[in-house]
Amino acid sequence: MACLAFAFWAPVAAGCGGHAELPIDFDGGPPVSAGGGGANGGPGSLDASPGSPDAPGMMAGGGAGGRPPAGGAGGSGGAVTLDAGRPPDSSAPTPDAASCGTAGQACCPGNQCAGGGCCAAGRCAANATACVSVPGMCMNGVCGTCGGAGLPCCGGRVCTAEYTRCDPTVNTCRKCGTAAGEVCCEGNLCTGAGLACVVSPSNGQAFCSLCGKPGQPCCAGSACSEGCCYGTGPGSSTCVQPGSVCGNNGGMCTAGKCSACGGKSQPCCGIGASGICYDAGARCSGGTCSSCGRPGEPCCTNLQCGGNTTCQATSPADGVCVLCGSPGEPCCSGQTCQGKGCCVQNRCVAENAACTLGGTAFGMCQGGKCACGKPGELCCPQGVGTARCADADGVCIPTGGAERCVKCGLAGGPCCAANRCTDGCCVPTGSTTSICVGSATGCGPQAGPGATCMAGASAGSCGRCGGAGQPCCGATATTFYTQRWCSAPNTSCFETTADPLYPYGGVCVACGGLNQRCCTPMGVRETNPANTAGSGCQAPYTCQSRPAQGGYVCTD
Repeated sequence: MACLAFAFWAPVAAGCGGHAELPIDFDGGPPVSAGGGGANGGPGSLDASPGSPDAPGMMAGGGAGGRPPAGGAGGSGGAVTLDAGRPPDSSAPTPDAASCGTAGQACCPGNQCAGGGCCAAGRCAANATACVSVPGMCMNGVCGTCGGAGLPCCGGRVCTAEYTRCDPTVNTCRKCGTAAGEVCCEGNLCTGAGLACVVSPSNGQAFCSLCGKPGQPCCAGSACSEGCCYGTGPGSSTCVQPGSVCGNNGGMCTAGKCSACGGKSQPCCGIGASGICYDAGARCSGGTCSSCGRPGEPCCTNLQCGGNTTCQATSPADGVCVLCGSPGEPCCSGQTCQGKGCCVQNRCVAENAACTLGGTAFGMCQGGKCACGKPGELCCPQGVGTARCADADGVCIPTGGAERCVKCGLAGGPCCAANRCTDGCCVPTGSTTSICVGSATGCGPQAGPGATCMAGASAGSCGRCGGAGQPCCGATATTFYTQRWCSAPNTSCFETTADPLYPYGGVCVACGGLNQRCCTPMGVRETNPANTAGSGCQAPYTCQSRPAQGGYVCTD
């Protein structure tokens, strides 16, 4: 269904075309509608027996993501499931359930970390431990003297406490996403029942607004807790009072739906391009709600398709649903194949068949994986599997005339991706190579005389440089940008020529997390799209160009 909003504000919600970040104004938001909102829905579904394309379906909005309990991980929102095409393969591998919120894991939405932990560079640090990528000890969400509501932002405009966001105009962390009138949290998130992230056309600022009641914006998924959702203009929708007329041709609002629009083969509910469709498996096309999501049909909103199908995009916003997962078919979501097949160049290879790409064999497909990417094995080429090295502590380096995966992060060995070292600092050994040095070990001449890898609250910093919010190491009036680097995990050196604190154009900024800058390899300028697009982000995020946010940003 279309993702729409109130007549004057456009909502931004999970599952509605991504999380394109919106401008934020901390000085005041748009007027907030009165009244309460309805509860978020549970998982929705579209069930259709094979060979019965017109089987009816039902859709409900996904529920809100869970809050991480003490020592536990946060839950995820309810999903909309399109079940169509052919019976699901129970033996098909599925991606591991996303986990977040505990020490070392990704932060849950809204910077949430369990037990008073801190969200630093997209990762949770346990309470009463070092924040690692942000200087200071974590105490109930605050890293040292920064990161909490009302406190200064940490280096790189980072806030570490749950439901906080940095106001760059005053370098202060403000509450976000928890009540009507607050700014939306990163990822355009507003928590709780009956809240939606909306943008005011008068000033372009994104705030949380009450939704779901008559006269209020529709909630995520074009849902109303009371009344019917009806499109009222380009990119906008509102909830209509039960028993009232839905626009000029939508009939009466009855039982949550306008009677003369929104169903399959009916006109879309709304004015022009603002029309919506109520049924799962239907989308507004040419002013009519048409079937979508099954093999051979157009992809539904957000490029969604039914089970065992995937969307073959024909444009950034459109495509056709095709069967996936069987040998010779396109790979399904998450580069998965049915049974124990392997995904090679977006095509499924049967178990025990050869994994071949560009004339080079990468072993046999066994248990859903080709024989590459493990320590000592050849690095997987792009198009085979999901990463060049399968293990999180593996890195691809030239060895004996070929590229092989080796263990990374240990002192004396290569750094892992995004400057990560198990204990110590990541320092360059050449223009494209780097090595981990242990705590209390010198960071080398490029970091300056006496520069030593720090431990404890400043872990990852080379003392005077290299940590989040510190100047880049090697930044002097006579060095090129490609000679500047950061030593702390999940940080990259970015040019700040207009900042008098860093006159030589380099500050280490937290990177790789949701809505953070994309990490760049040492010595690589962010301004070259080929160096950053599609890489430099923690899973499952991808790097996309976001000029309004200053460059390339990790998005979900």
